[in-house]
Amino acid sequence: MFSLAYWKNSAFFSFDMNRSVVCLFIFLQMAVWYPFLSSRHDDVSHHKRLNQQADVEWRQIKKQASALQQMGFPNTPWIQHSVEATKKDLPTQWLIEGVASLAEWQKIFEQVEAQLHLILRTVSWQRRSNGDWQGRLLFALGVPENNREYHNWLPTRLRTDRFNKDDWRLVSTMRAGRAASAMLTYKNKRYWIAPGSWLPEAGMSVNVVSFDQVSLVARDGSIQRLQVREEDEQDE
Repeated sequence: MFSLAYWKNSAFFSFDMNRSVVCLFIFLQMAVWYPFLSSRHDDVSHHKRLNQQADVEWRQIKKQASALQQMGFPNTPWIQHSVEATKKDLPTQWLIEGVASLAEWQKIFEQVEAQLHLILRTVSWQRRSNGDWQGRLLFALGVPENNREYHNWLPTRLRTDRFNKDDWRLVSTMRAGRAASAMLTYKNKRYWIAPGSWLPEAGMSVNVVSFDQVSLVARDGSIQRLQVREEDEQDE
């Protein structure tokens, strides 16, 4: 009777011990493999997200390429534009050039930025005597993004500040043959200038340098004159 009960208790104990060992073994296996499985799962998820992002960007690039191919400026004949480089039959560089006022240029840039994500590569601006600007801008096409940062590609601010003569001082003028130059200060900063020079901080260009004065032209076409003698008298 005792031996039977002992056998039963021993068998039960053995069964419980074996089950505990199995559970412990499984737990240890999970502990060993969990970091690896978790890392693999993260890698797969990350790779999947990258593929999804690449698909979205590719669709955006193709949509932008289509918009560029249809880009037109029917009411602005002064604009010329062309695709300068492609990759896999998609445009990667775009050139725009023309001659117009700053206000007209700004309208074009606003129209373009609403449809294209552009990265400025090279730019050339030259002010004409009538106040218009000749521009030549080469852009790279980036991946379109929402809420893109606004870019100011104009050579100077669109609005002209009121001319304050106290900010200016004509220090001296110089002539060598037919070439004339002058030194002036604007807000205590010195500049050597010649006819045609552009002062971006002031939004003024140099029109004429004569023996004792300099005439400046603002973006709106107004002319301001600085004279050496007047400045000397004020200092005295």
